[in-house]
Amino acid sequence: FFFFLNSYKKQQGIALLILLLILGSGALYGLLRTLNQNNRHVDIRDRETNEVLALAKQELIRYAIARSNLQASDPDRPGDLPCPDLNNDGFSESACGNPVGSDQLTRLGRLPWKTMGGNELRDGYGEHLWYAVSNNFKKNMRHVPLNSNIHGTITVRNTTGNIINNGTNITGAIAIIIAPGSPISRLGIMQ
Repeated sequence: FFFFLNSYKKQQGIALLILLLILGSGALYGLLRTLNQNNRHVDIRDRETNEVLALAKQELIRYAIARSNLQASDPDRPGDLPCPDLNNDGFSESACGNPVGSDQLTRLGRLPWKTMGGNELRDGYGEHLWYAVSNNFKKNMRHVPLNSNIHGTITVRNTTGNIINNGTNITGAIAIIIAPGSPISRLGIMQ
C-alpha cells in the first residue's frame, strides 16, 4: 500500500508539471501573438509615414518651382521655401528670422501645408509633420538670387552622431521634413 501511495504522489507532481507547462505555453503563445500584431501595426504606420514624407517632399519642391512664375513686383525669389507654421494653423509665418540668420527658432515649426496648397499631412501616428528651413532658402525680402552657389545651412547627423550634411560647408541641407511619430508618455507624476 505504501508503494502505491508513493507512486500516486509522484503522479500528481508530474500532472502538475504538465499542467504548468501547458499553461505556460499558452501564455507564451498569447504574448508572442500580441507582439507580432504590434509589430504589424508599427510596420503599417512606418509605411504610411514614409509615404507622407515623400508626398511632403514633392509638395515642397512644387512650391519652390512655383516661385519661378512670380511677377517682378513680388518680393519672393524664385526657389524660396516657405517659413514654418509656428502656431499650427497650416499657414507659414510671414517672416522666419532676419537675413543674417539669427533667431533660428523661427525656422523650425510645423510644415505649412495650407500655404503650400496641398493636403493636410500627418504621419502614420496622426501627428502633423515638422519642418525646418535653411536660412539661405527661407522666404525673405533679400534680392540675392538663388543659384548653385547658394548652399544649405542645416547640419544633419545620423543616430551615431556622425555628420551627414554639414551646414558650415557645401553639403548643408536646404530643408528638413520631420515625422515626429507617436507621443512619448511618462510613467509616474513629475513634481
